Amino acid sequence: MSDGRYPDRSTEAERARWNERWGGLTDRELPASRWLQANAHHFPAGGLILDWAAGDGRNGLWLAEQGFRVTLADISEVALQTAADRAEARGLEIDTIAIDLANEDAPPGPWDGILCHHYFDPKIAARTLPQLAPEGRLLINHPTRRNLERNERPPAHFLYEEGELAKILAEVDCRIVNITEGWTPADRHEVSAIIAHA
Repeated sequence: MSDGRYPDRSTEAERARWNERWGGLTDRELPASRWLQANAHHFPAGGLILDWAAGDGRNGLWLAEQGFRVTLADISEVALQTAADRAEARGLEIDTIAIDLANEDAPPGPWDGILCHHYFDPKIAARTLPQLAPEGRLLINHPTRRNLERNERPPAHFLYEEGELAKILAEVDCRIVNITEGWTPADRHEVSAIIAHA
């Protein structure tokens, strides 16, 4: 069932859509999220990390550079190939898995950490949390609707209302270690949460 942010679509249609999008971005390389760089210490050092909806690997490759063992999961083979090429150029070892997390089971763990950066679908969280190691952490960072006051993207249908993520997580079998909302130094309004087993 869809909540409106992530409409129910076939895996084939979604893969084609995202392959087309990432195909036009192969020359673009963004640095890792500053939020992730400030919060990666919540992952156990050297741990096995799942970066879901990893795209072209901007965050996963940075984690690999910090000594984590990283698997990038994304529906787009084009994005994952770009990430793999960049990893090889940097001498990094990563794993990739082409998967539609909205319609397929989460990659089996246990994962010491799961990164959810700018893509949070509650039904995926419910599937993925059971694969988290006992002391592992799920890190979530997502823009809110208030972000549109200063930024045109992401579009409104993709965003959460202020306080909404906390309400969603309250219905998931997990423990909220920390949750914050507000404007970031990059002038984006985002909600961030650190999640552990209940």
